[in-house]
Amino acid sequence: MTSFWRLAAVVVSGFWFFGLLVAVEGAGEDVGEPAVRVYWRNGGAIQRAHVDGTRVENVVAGRHAGRCEIAGCGLAVDSAAGKLYWSGVARGRGGAIRRANLDGSRIEDLVTTASDGWRGLLHAGDLAVDVGGGKLYWVDWGHGEVRRADLDGSGIETVVGNRDWIDAVHGDGLALDAGGGGLYFSSRSGILRRVRLDGSGVDDWSGGVYFGRPRDVATGRVYLTYAGVHGRSGGVRRADVYGREVDDLVTAGLQRPADLAVDTAGGKMYWTDRLTGKVQRANLDGSRVEDLVTGLRFPDAIALESGAPRRSPRGRSEMR
Repeated sequence: MTSFWRLAAVVVSGFWFFGLLVAVEGAGEDVGEPAVRVYWRNGGAIQRAHVDGTRVENVVAGRHAGRCEIAGCGLAVDSAAGKLYWSGVARGRGGAIRRANLDGSRIEDLVTTASDGWRGLLHAGDLAVDVGGGKLYWVDWGHGEVRRADLDGSGIETVVGNRDWIDAVHGDGLALDAGGGGLYFSSRSGILRRVRLDGSGVDDWSGGVYFGRPRDVATGRVYLTYAGVHGRSGGVRRADVYGREVDDLVTAGLQRPADLAVDTAGGKMYWTDRLTGKVQRANLDGSRVEDLVTGLRFPDAIALESGAPRRSPRGRSEMR
């Protein structure tokens, strides 16, 4: 059974909150095609499997995969274009954001320590891809900022700057609401914030109360994970776009759930747990938790490949 509770002292920026609520819930969100594969970070490799956990295989391994730091790393899939995006830290080479075909071939460096002059990438954290808008968003937790670029890594811009060290952006936790035109992220102080995609209108989404790291946005709800502390289990939650009504979905059996991805069309959510070494999934209401892959070494970022038609070079749609 899920439990509901309401946060007090929520700071509401009325006009912008209202506009985002209409955009997310009133626009008739296209849920797309169900997921067919799940991708995740596992130590120094990126792996994938079918959504039932079968046919596990390495996609990218070694120095190209990089590694995740304690502040997290990112993974995203553009199913239509057949591209995989990831961030990580390469030993002795600083941070990098790369992309490849979904089978791991044709690896490209998009953003590196040499990008954008002296303010090049320091430590890449979470990332998200806005396919429709043609933009790549990421957290640089070395600079304490959220940045974006075109999908080829050009045109780097700062979306959220580092106002001070305490309130700088944390590397772990970035959720894109492309339909609503916003990003959700967490700061080092623990405050959850929301910002328009152009960087304007930064506000305190959670009313100064920490209740998890934002991971994904679907059907007008923000999905979050939180780590277990003092012997308590970690868990999965979701909240409305006002950050007020929080629904506890999974509250037992998790230790340090990391990233999470929502498959709206398939009615499932998928997540990794760093300490139990698992990839798991459940229904969107938190019921029927399943172990998909076990015995992993600190799994982290996760992403889903849908059954959407692939865009061919000549513009035709091709189904896999």
